[in-house]
Amino acid sequence: MSKKKGSLFGPAKNKYLAEIVSLENSNKALNSSILLMKEFKNAKTDRKRSRILHATDLAMKRAEVGSTNMRNSTKERDEFKVIAKIYKQTYNILKDY
Repeated sequence: MSKKKGSLFGPAKNKYLAEIVSLENSNKALNSSILLMKEFKNAKTDRKRSRILHATDLAMKRAEVGSTNMRNSTKERDEFKVIAKIYKQTYNILKDY
């Protein structure tokens, strides 16, 4: 029996993190990553840090998928590449914290 895998674009499990994370443009993604870092550093439990790290990872993966999706215009794909880079840097900083 195979286990059913979740979708990358499923509904948000944490509403407050879903409100912080943004994939609209690079400026909003940068502001989101700053807020995620503040939340991570102020988190009192490992569980909350894990949730924030997971949300950052999902945002990075969603942006990477958007950057390779041929249905998006070239401009949108380039924007998603920048957003993916922002979230990847944030993820690497938080992972090593």
